[in-house]
Amino acid sequence: MKQRKDGRWVKKITLPDGTVKFFYSKADTEKKAIKDIEQQLLTFSQKKEKGMLLEKVVDDWEREHFAEIGYNTACKYSNCIKKIKEYFKGEYISNIECADVNLFLKDLAKRNYARDTVSINKSVLSQIFDYAIKNRFVTFNPCSVIDIPKGLKQETREPATPEEIQIILKSVNKFFGLYACMAVLTGMRREELLALTDKDIDFEKKQISVNKAVIFVNNQPQITVPKTKSSIRNIFLPTVLEPYLKHKKGYIFGNGEKPMSQTAFRRAYDRYRKETALKVTSHQLRHAYATILYDAEVDVKTAQKQLGHSKTSTTQDIYTHIWQDRQQKQMNKMNEYIEQML
Repeated sequence: MKQRKDGRWVKKITLPDGTVKFFYSKADTEKKAIKDIEQQLLTFSQKKEKGMLLEKVVDDWEREHFAEIGYNTACKYSNCIKKIKEYFKGEYISNIECADVNLFLKDLAKRNYARDTVSINKSVLSQIFDYAIKNRFVTFNPCSVIDIPKGLKQETREPATPEEIQIILKSVNKFFGLYACMAVLTGMRREELLALTDKDIDFEKKQISVNKAVIFVNNQPQITVPKTKSSIRNIFLPTVLEPYLKHKKGYIFGNGEKPMSQTAFRRAYDRYRKETALKVTSHQLRHAYATILYDAEVDVKTAQKQLGHSKTSTTQDIYTHIWQDRQQKQMNKMNEYIEQML
C-alpha cells in the first residue's frame, strides 16, 4: 500500500490470470484506506465470479458486429436487441441457461410474433452467446439446443396486385412516382435505387449497373458496396423508363450531388402513397417485379441474376409461391362456379 502525491492510497494486485489491477482509495488514513480497498476487492471478486451482464455483452457485440452488416439487417437486429435487453435486464450472461432461452422464445410467441420474428430473435441471441464464448465470458451457447416454438403464424409478403401495378405505372409523373415505377420494372432494392446515378445507366445497351447501395448513419446517407457479390449485377432497362431518366444527372433520387437522407425518403414515399392511396412497401414492389418476370416466362436462372439473389433456390421459392397462389385462385373460381350450379 502506497500513498500517491495527490493524496490517494493505491494497492497493486496481481490476479490469478496474471493481469495486474490497481485499487485506489481517497481515505484520509492508511487504516481507512486498507478497509476501503478490501471492500473494493470483495466487490470486484463477486463481480468477477458472476461475469458480465448480458446487456454489456450485447453492447460490445453490437459495436463490433454492426460495422460488418447492411443497414436493413442492422435495423432488424436493433429490434431484436431491444427485446433481448428488456427480457434479460439485470441478468448475468453466465447465469442464462437453456430453460431461460426457451422461456424467452415462448414469451415472444405469447406476444403473437410470427415465426420469422421469433427465429431472428433466437439467431441474434445465439450470435451474442457465440461472441461471449469467443471472449471467454461463457463456455456454452444455450441457444444451440433450443427449438423455435411450434404453431407460430407464418408471415407472407404478398406482391403488389395487378390493380396496384397499373396505378403505379400510370402515376410515374406524380411526386416520387418514378421511384415506385422503377422498383416495379427493375426489381431493384430500395438501397440500390437510392444509390443509382446517371453514370450507372447505359441507354445504348439498355442496361442498369447495380454496383453500390445506400446505408443510413444517423439519418445521413452513406454509399457502400452491396451486401453480396450477387447483388452487383447488370439488369435490363425497360424502354418505357428511358424518357424519365435521360435528363437526370447525378443521383436519380436526391439533389443530384447527394442521395436522399432517410427522413427525406420516408417523407417522399409517404407523400406518394398518400396521393395514390397505395399502401405497398418497397419490398412488395420488388416482389411485383418477380411476378412480372414469372408472367413473362423468364427462366429462374435469368430471374435470379436480375433480382440479385445469391441462391437460385430463393428465386425458385418465389416462383413456386406465385404458381401456388395462381392455382389457388383458379380453384376458388372453380368452387364458385360449382356452387352456382347447385
